Amino acid sequence: MVWVWIALVVALLVTLALCGISLVRKGIALLQSLADFVSLPAILDGVHRADPEPRPTPAVLRPRAEVAEEHAARRQRSHERRLDRRAARLARARGLVAADVTARSWFSS
Repeated sequence: MVWVWIALVVALLVTLALCGISLVRKGIALLQSLADFVSLPAILDGVHRADPEPRPTPAVLRPRAEVAEEHAARRQRSHERRLDRRAARLARARGLVAADVTARSWFSS
């Protein structure tokens, strides 16, 4: 009976040792990643965009006709996408429903 307890304790110690080794390796990898992350701002300070993207003008400050035109174009694109999706659904449904009776052999001998 003592041998069972000794085996269980050894198995526990081995399990704890393996978990400890795994945690130490993950900790070292985390510290290396943090070191890389800390050096990142120094690298990014030297990077400058050649052409900064223009900020969009709020719709309140633009002419109403221009905003209405963009809105109408957006709605038109949305409508076209909706029609395309509907046509694709209908084509798929027609393909699923259509049965070619001549291709089947109903009474094969």
